[in-house]
Amino acid sequence: MKKQETYAVRFILRNSKVAQNEKSSLSVRVTVNAQRVEMSLGWYLTESIWDEKMQKCKGMTREAKGTNGFIDATLFRLSDIRQRLIIEGKGVTADFIKARYKGLPDPDEIPNPTILELYEIHNNKLKELIDIDIAEATHKRHRTSKSHVAAFIKYQYGKDDLDLDRIDYKFLSDYEHYFKVVRKCNHNSTMKYIKNLGKVIRLGLAEGFMTKNPFDKFRLTYKTVQRDILTIEEIDKLVKLKIPEERLDRVRDLFVFCIYTGLAFVDV
Repeated sequence: MKKQETYAVRFILRNSKVAQNEKSSLSVRVTVNAQRVEMSLGWYLTESIWDEKMQKCKGMTREAKGTNGFIDATLFRLSDIRQRLIIEGKGVTADFIKARYKGLPDPDEIPNPTILELYEIHNNKLKELIDIDIAEATHKRHRTSKSHVAAFIKYQYGKDDLDLDRIDYKFLSDYEHYFKVVRKCNHNSTMKYIKNLGKVIRLGLAEGFMTKNPFDKFRLTYKTVQRDILTIEEIDKLVKLKIPEERLDRVRDLFVFCIYTGLAFVDV
């Protein structure tokens, strides 16, 4: 006897790490046969009008009506995707629904990506986590890292992209050389960029796109940096410095506070 499919959709309000007009972001969780995916919907609303139990907004304000209409449209679209998968005879899974909702190819039709395509997959996953687990700055940092990989491939190989089986120890070694000689980066900055690439490689290994880890032989190392100590005269100049930008002025005040109290800046 064929096991009956279980299907559930639930909307979740997330407190944004990066506040947008002091509102929270709306995500949707789709569960099929105990497998679930979560997607950020790019919709923000005031937390006080959200009814978790009813999965709707309370009241008749413009914001409440707009959000409830958006929720109804999202539910209809997800249901339509599920019905189409059934009609096509494809197995209904949370991953299939997510792919079609985001306008991506079905999971069983996706060939092994190239390194830059894998980087894009990685960055898209990060983008979905903005205001859930990460800040926008983290996503921006990995977009920058992807652009560095693309520039290196163009410089080193004269190509726009590379297959994943070309990403080996030699690639990492040449990438390190490129940062230090061509980009004029110091050792620690170079290691940070290569470490970012390592996160993408781990994704490729986890997804089965790669069978060998190029980092098995490559070691990330960091040099201890001897930081200069400010003199009394330099501290006095810093205290008296007029900084027009309020944010930087506040950072300076906190830094000076740490100097005089001995409190670590990271703990402020």
